[in-house]
Amino acid sequence: MKKVFLFMLVLVSISFLFGKEMFVVNANSQTIGKVDLTSFTANNNFSQIGMYGNDIKIYDDKIYVVNSGDNEIQVINVNTGENIAIIELEDSANPWSIIFYEDFAYVTGMMTNKLYKIDLSNSQVSDSMEIGIGPEAMIIVNDKLYVTLTGVQYPNYSIGKVALIDLNNFTKITEIEVGTNPQGIIYINNQFLHIMCTGNYNDIKGSVFIVDVNTGQVIHTISFISSFLTTIQPGIDDLVYVGDAFGSGLLSYNIESYDIVNDASNPAFAGGSHLIYDESYYYVLNPGDWVGSSKFQIYDYSKQLVDEINLGIGASAMVMNQINTSLVDTVVPQLKEINAYPNPFNDQINFELTNNEKSLNEKRTIEIFNIRGQKINTLKGNKVQWDGKDYNSKTVPAGVYFARMLNEHNNYKTKKILKIK
Repeated sequence: MKKVFLFMLVLVSISFLFGKEMFVVNANSQTIGKVDLTSFTANNNFSQIGMYGNDIKIYDDKIYVVNSGDNEIQVINVNTGENIAIIELEDSANPWSIIFYEDFAYVTGMMTNKLYKIDLSNSQVSDSMEIGIGPEAMIIVNDKLYVTLTGVQYPNYSIGKVALIDLNNFTKITEIEVGTNPQGIIYINNQFLHIMCTGNYNDIKGSVFIVDVNTGQVIHTISFISSFLTTIQPGIDDLVYVGDAFGSGLLSYNIESYDIVNDASNPAFAGGSHLIYDESYYYVLNPGDWVGSSKFQIYDYSKQLVDEINLGIGASAMVMNQINTSLVDTVVPQLKEINAYPNPFNDQINFELTNNEKSLNEKRTIEIFNIRGQKINTLKGNKVQWDGKDYNSKTVPAGVYFARMLNEHNNYKTKKILKIK
């Protein structure tokens, strides 16, 4: 009996130390749902949100929800669901997405054609700039912000572009022309932007433009001749997944050859619109008809359905939260943040440690842990790279890892990173 109890205690401890949860925007229900990824159960009323929740991110133990209909960013306690703050934007901004860099958040205003800079210390807009027509999706690469410009003046679309912003001085550097109505962007192989262009919902279909960040040039175009597209996300199987705008599911193409693997006639995940994965499963949002309950679907790596959970109405976005109490951040006033990019990564990830006390630069260390809490590598310096290898110079498998920064007092900050290849 003691052995059984001990075994159960170990299981409980592992679940406690490495629990995971997914937060889902139920846009039409105006709620945030929380899905326990250990028990596969959902609380679809974790928190109340405003109108037309369009994006969700977690930063510094807070949930940030972009409420497009209310022209605001809602800040929520990640543990309790309690509303912390409302960051108001100007009328008719129609905020689309949010991203974080150091002590600031950046939000695209689709209808005002602006990029807003938010000071996280006081939850106020500190600056804004006119960036181009219909800004939507964003990604940060090497201290630069790439923003998709849809060109939408419905029912017309001007040429789609990607604006490049210098975050150090908040200025626009240049624009890159892409396809019609670019609404999604990811960074692959430490070199290439994959820009998802929806099309015009009429005679111009969806496409993905591949841009080399070193040259700023389009090097390839993937055309989905029978579909309009709505989302883009990397997979763990050398595939990139794009959502079909009219609900057939998640389509896919090869990350290296750019060949289309799944089109609308044979979707990889039928009915799916968004995808996130970890070391065990694919998690897929299936919004259904946007009138009845949405579905949260769990698939194994062979794409077999493992479980399905009912969500609220109109599930539009999701974000994963890793709960790892063995690596909980100590309160360290002098440590600000670990900048890790690209994240997710394939072959290497860069760590840049920010700190106002330059005297500590030579004494900081980054330790890499796997999902089991085992330390697998140690890096030293203020700006370092990890090549995805362990102490024995063996490449580690794809999955979730943790980078923990230590200073001379052994205080630390922790960053979750994801290796996708």
